[in-house]
Amino acid sequence: MTSGGFDNVIRMLVYGSDSNSVIASFKHPNNSQGIGILWDGIKALGNGSQGVGTGNQPINLSPLGTGAVAVNGNLTATGTKSWRIKHPILENKDLIHVCIESPRADNLYRGRKHLINGECEVNLDLECNTTGGMTEGCFVLINKNIQVFVNNNETFDKVVGSVIGNKLTIRSDNVNASYFIDWLVIGERNDDEIINNLSTSSTGSVIIEIDREVQHTQENMNSSNSSNVF
Repeated sequence: MTSGGFDNVIRMLVYGSDSNSVIASFKHPNNSQGIGILWDGIKALGNGSQGVGTGNQPINLSPLGTGAVAVNGNLTATGTKSWRIKHPILENKDLIHVCIESPRADNLYRGRKHLINGECEVNLDLECNTTGGMTEGCFVLINKNIQVFVNNNETFDKVVGSVIGNKLTIRSDNVNASYFIDWLVIGERNDDEIINNLSTSSTGSVIIEIDREVQHTQENMNSSNSSNVF
């Protein structure tokens, strides 16, 4: 079974306010070993509860899999998009952080690099995180409109940064400088998915003002598609 770009839709349980009360259950007709569920354009994977709903009473999805949610398309909200975890200190609390909002579809890369003899170079593919980063060439292919921010928090030496390809070069006005520099590189998404997205221009820039009629049409299309999933 294929719908919305996802294969092997196998099961969805919709819970009421009581987590033990299943009010709807859907199963793949062939009972094949798939990888999740599809509901209103949202594919949920995992044993935990993915809160899909409104207000403080979400509909809990409890499918099989890894505990992740994948969306083939756009995910919008009138409220916040957040993560929520068990509080690391207080037993009776959860901890919540919300997403940063922006009128651009930006990618953020940040880190620290040690200057040697007043300069250093950062490979933005390999050094974008601490687990090995991306295959070389990805940064150039998925980013445009690059901006660079570098800061020296250890001395009063001036530092500047520039990006050519996937290399960030940082230089100090002190040729003997040997200290760490904090850096931040922001790029606007330039991959095929964002360019071909209905919510962006022909060049992949986000259209941030849309007619309400368009919004309602998209919502009706999503509702219609979800009704034909099972």
